[in-house]
Amino acid sequence: MSLVLTLLRSAYIEVRLLEIEAKSRLYTHFIESVAGASTIRAFGWQSEYRQRNSHLIDRARRAAYLQNSIQTWLGFALDVLTIIIATVLVAVVMTWKDEFSGGNVGVSLVMVMTFSSTLMRMMKTWTKMESSVGAVTRVKHFIMETESEKVAASTAEVAQDWPARGRIEFKDLIAAHAPAAEPVIKGLAFTIKPSKHLAICGRSGCGKTSTMLALLGMIDTRQGKIMIDDVDISHVQSSQVRARLNVVPQDPLLIPGTVRFNMDPLGKSSDNDIIRALERVKL
Repeated sequence: MSLVLTLLRSAYIEVRLLEIEAKSRLYTHFIESVAGASTIRAFGWQSEYRQRNSHLIDRARRAAYLQNSIQTWLGFALDVLTIIIATVLVAVVMTWKDEFSGGNVGVSLVMVMTFSSTLMRMMKTWTKMESSVGAVTRVKHFIMETESEKVAASTAEVAQDWPARGRIEFKDLIAAHAPAAEPVIKGLAFTIKPSKHLAICGRSGCGKTSTMLALLGMIDTRQGKIMIDDVDISHVQSSQVRARLNVVPQDPLLIPGTVRFNMDPLGKSSDNDIIRALERVKL
């Protein structure tokens, strides 16, 4: 019985983790749908979001069904065990009936009959505690094992309007996604002149995204330099570099709030500057 309970407990914990993961995706989808309801209606995405919501509900209920099935099987097994123990107890009492009093036999039968429900509650509480402790362990592992972003050894002073020209130069760049990983960029060297357009083409996995991540300082640079207006960005704070660069995504991204907040989340520009910028792009 101990072996059965051990195996059942392991399966129950795994199924519970699957249920938590499935529910988290469902909750995330629900929150995103409520927050972006106006956008969904504007683009006519109601059907797609309903289908995705139904799919996520099915996944969440599938894990919950497995969990309920395990609980039902455990309850049945414990009931069978209780019947066996009660039968043995009655047989012992009938065999040596002169050795036991009626009160002791009654108390023993009551204890045996409540054994199943007590053990069931204990198993549920124990598995919930183990899954909760496992979540805390994963968070702690993420905090302890995730590498912190490297800080520039020497911070260079840049002008307020940097980069004014927009000249970008990659000099024999070698970069990787992690210090111990294989380089994803090897000996990259090219120059983007001011006011010029450049298209980076290639198959999936050739390093297009990695090149942009290296420009934003989001991957580990091992050798080489990236110069923007003759300034080595490795000597500039990463937050400052990212604040001076702008990325136009393929899909629109709106932050909940006003138009002004979407235009200038940090509040560094005046209303007149924002109005002029909108007028220049015909908005």
